[in-house]
Formats: sequence, structure tokens, C-alpha cells
Amino acid sequence: VTGRHIFTLLLQLNNEYVSASNSKVLTLFLRQLVENRNHTMFDRMQVRLKEGNAMIAVGALHLPGNEGLLFLLESAGYRLISILQGYN
Repeated sequence: VTGRHIFTLLLQLNNEYVSASNSKVLTLFLRQLVENRNHTMFDRMQVRLKEGNAMIAVGALHLPGNEGLLFLLESAGYRLISILQGYN
């Protein structure tokens, strides 16, 4: 079971079975699940990044926010550029 499957199942649970008062709890749980995965992925990608010339692909859900991979990488001193930068 991948993170995507867990996320999809939890969203279905939220939409079908969780009352409005409990949806805040589920939202916090999902946020924690994604944020924890972001830190785990960040730690695991360090070996590849230190080797140089690394291309790492992740789902869009892991990119934004103060706990997102973009912020974590920039905070660690990595320089990030968009691959679409030259296509404006």
C-alpha cells in the first residue's frame, strides 16, 4: 500500500463517514501523514543529492508548505530551479 492509496482511502473515509465535526481531526491526520513522509523522503534523498546530478520526482502534494520538500531542500542550502524556466 502506497502513500497515495492511504491518502485516497482517508479522503473517501472523510467524504463518506466522517461528520463535519470530525473532519478537522482527519485533516490534521492527513497533514501529519504527508509532513512525516516529506521529512522521510528528504532524509532518503540526501545520498543521491550528494552524489550530484540527481533528478528526483515526487508527487505534487509533497512540494508546498513549510513542511514541503521545496522548503526543506531550500532550508538545507540546495538551489532549486524550475525545469520550465526556459519555456516562458
